[in-house]
Amino acid sequence: MVSTTSPVLFVKHPQWVAESTEGTTPTASPSFTSLGAVKTMGIKINGNFVDVAQLGAEDLITIVQGQQEYETQFTLSTVNATGIIARLIGAYNYATPSGLINETISILASVYVNGTETFILCKGSRIKEGSISMDIGKETEISVTFTHTSIITPITTANAGLTTPTYATLPSGAVYDWIAGGTTPVSWNASGILCKKITINIARNSKPDYTLGNLDPHSSQAHGRRISGDFTTLWTNTTLETDFKAGTARTLAIVIKTSVSTITCTSTKIVDYSRDGDIGSDEAIVENCTFRCLSVAQA
Repeated sequence: MVSTTSPVLFVKHPQWVAESTEGTTPTASPSFTSLGAVKTMGIKINGNFVDVAQLGAEDLITIVQGQQEYETQFTLSTVNATGIIARLIGAYNYATPSGLINETISILASVYVNGTETFILCKGSRIKEGSISMDIGKETEISVTFTHTSIITPITTANAGLTTPTYATLPSGAVYDWIAGGTTPVSWNASGILCKKITINIARNSKPDYTLGNLDPHSSQAHGRRISGDFTTLWTNTTLETDFKAGTARTLAIVIKTSVSTITCTSTKIVDYSRDGDIGSDEAIVENCTFRCLSVAQA
């Protein structure tokens, strides 16, 4: 049983600082930035152990320790979320990596364990995949998975051994929700559609790279951006069905927050289309579309 000195288990909410060397947290006076209004946090460490058998024996001869993989998963309500969205969707730029997938970060959080502040530090962090979801009557939500070169065993050493860090304050301000993007936040081919819900998925495919003799990964490079998603809209015309049948590529735009964040998917094709209606229901007939696109950007 975990005993705490506070009804709030987390002391330092999840926050990050950029690394100049991948996998190395700046130790001298690092200044942290809030990851966002985090709702959930999960940590996964996979040892990739391998069973080794031999002919003529019933039991294994050994169990070999494999490469260690480190991941975290976060669910966030969108409050001042343009920074995390940029890291999730922004195109790579090795010349100017700041704020993009090229730049690795360290993520820090602390919790009370048996009444003592205990620090968690994730290093060499890059986004692996994530999604942004908008639904009627709900806050806009971001789910994101990071891959890391290492996650330290939680320690009680003050500030995780960092010298005079400046920690981020909790996010404040309005939460972006289903009405934050205006009356028609979703448009297809520059024409607003009566969307009921939409999710966009971005896979950065960041994968750990290993070298012989080392359990921990050497790097966490991104290996290709892939964009997909789905949306449901009221059926008022045949535009979407016509574009689906013809395989026509269009521009899909999603206003997350008016004058703050608009996500634009270019060369978008509907790859799966269906229409649902129930005579015994009061619900309107809707179109369900699954899409993929060639590129995405935030403005």
